[in-house]
Amino acid sequence: MTSPCFMLKSVRWLDSDCQLCRSSPLNALKLTSLVNVNFFGQFGFAVFPVICTKCGLTYLSRRWDDSTYDKFYNYVYDSFYRIDNFPEIGTSGVTSRYEEIGHHIAKFLDFRPSRIVDIGGGSGLGALTLAKMFNISEVDVIEAGKLRLTHSEIPSNITISYYPSLTLLPLKVNTLFVSRHTIEHFLHLHDDISFIREAMHSSDLLFASTPDALDIRRDLRDYSDSFEYFFRVPHVVYYNEFTLRSALSVNRLSVIDLSSVSHELRVLAKATDLSCVLDQPYLASKVQSQISHYRHVGT
Repeated sequence: MTSPCFMLKSVRWLDSDCQLCRSSPLNALKLTSLVNVNFFGQFGFAVFPVICTKCGLTYLSRRWDDSTYDKFYNYVYDSFYRIDNFPEIGTSGVTSRYEEIGHHIAKFLDFRPSRIVDIGGGSGLGALTLAKMFNISEVDVIEAGKLRLTHSEIPSNITISYYPSLTLLPLKVNTLFVSRHTIEHFLHLHDDISFIREAMHSSDLLFASTPDALDIRRDLRDYSDSFEYFFRVPHVVYYNEFTLRSALSVNRLSVIDLSSVSHELRVLAKATDLSCVLDQPYLASKVQSQISHYRHVGT
């Protein structure tokens, strides 16, 4: 296993534009100017979060370039999330979280899914949990990592296939797409959300969840600082309810439900042929509420 220290010696940086409205980082406020905190996120890597004053998206700038992230995900990332190192907590945690997701999805499901696609689904354990809940026999996991369920862990009536990219996924109708805590990893927001949209049929449903930038957890178990817990070098964008809805809508995904639950945003959306125009004046009017929340958390 490659040591994270190796990554620190081989990092290449770039100054990133806002991924939502594409404004220059010159139009962004550094969080260090708002709160007196040294920003070292989870895993101990330095992070440089900013808020776009044009649309309110929080994102990392400076951030690693694409080649550095490729190395990180290929050689380091899985080592932080190996549930076989703590199976009782890890396995049960994934299962219970996906069961909760399944109950939430069931409230809005208006068709019988014939397939589950879990984007960034790791070993496939979460998707397998949903397949059992909804009695679905076909599961596709979009995952570039090397973690896989063993044959003995997969029931005989369920087939799981793994794909390194959404672009390789075969199109099928009546698919339930799940993206749990992956959209904050997107290095190219519009392109990556568009890949999801292009993989969807009008009959399909997307569930996505992501940390809520307007509800940062303060009751911490393993961390002493809320910003250290919230900001992580793999997470290049941080949504609030306004920026998340906008990011989906401009990429032809129609939001049917958006809620904040337990410090995370949960959204359900359907594919549409209509693309909304980014309403920057409206988004700009919400920037101050995001700034006020960061100041509150930082006190």
